[in-house]
Amino acid sequence: MNPLQAIPASWRFALYVIYGIAGPVLIWTSSRGWTGEAEYALWIGLGSVFGFTAAANVDTKVRGYQSGVREEYDPKHDRG
Repeated sequence: MNPLQAIPASWRFALYVIYGIAGPVLIWTSSRGWTGEAEYALWIGLGSVFGFTAAANVDTKVRGYQSGVREEYDPKHDRG
């Protein structure tokens, strides 16, 4: 198992939402002169970590026909 998959789904969801909201806040604080290159570097690093975490949680198994019965997609499977 990928160690990034050990992060609970609710935590991942919260981190993704916070990251998405904080992006415009970083731009706003930068326009005020309160943040600079170090904060942008941190932001890019966090984006990489979150991107790899999301990629690690993608189900790459092919779904299809087994024994003549089509397997239906179950959204609960992706929630961790």
